[in-house]
Amino acid sequence: MQHIERGAASLRIELRDGGVQIIHGTDGTVLNTFPKVAEGTWSRMFDAIEGALLEGEYPFLMEMLEKGEV
Repeated sequence: MQHIERGAASLRIELRDGGVQIIHGTDGTVLNTFPKVAEGTWSRMFDAIEGALLEGEYPFLMEMLEKGEV
C-alpha cells in the first residue's frame, strides 16, 4: 500500500505580465519570482503537477492523458 501524504499546505502560482510568482497560501509570503518565462511554461507547470499527482495512484490515466484520450 502506498503511503499517504500527511499535513496541510497551500500555495498560489500566478502568471502575470509574462512572469510567474509562487506565493505561500497561508501568509502570502512570496516564495519565488520568475520575471520572464517562456511561452508554454504555464501549461508545462500544470502538466508536471498533474503528473506528480496522477502517476502513483492512477498510471492508466497517465497513459490516457498522453494519448489525448482524457
